[in-house]
Amino acid sequence: MSEFRGCYEVIGFRKVSYTRKADNKLVQGYEVSLSLCEPMEGQEGTPAESVWLSIEYAAYIPQLGQIVLKTYNRYGRVQDLIPV
Repeated sequence: MSEFRGCYEVIGFRKVSYTRKADNKLVQGYEVSLSLCEPMEGQEGTPAESVWLSIEYAAYIPQLGQIVLKTYNRYGRVQDLIPV
């Protein structure tokens, strides 16, 4: 089950593909860089992180500057980004 955890701004992305060793399958997706919309208490600077979105499972590929919410799968990994 997915859950939401705060809003983020898309500050960068790049398309990535690789061949998975386990089954020799081509995997395609996006490495998306995000920054928090609102600074955390006591935070100096802008916190940022990078997440992986598989083209196979992502319902939406964000654009630069968009505000998004992250959804997580039951394993705690980012499943998708949803525009706000």
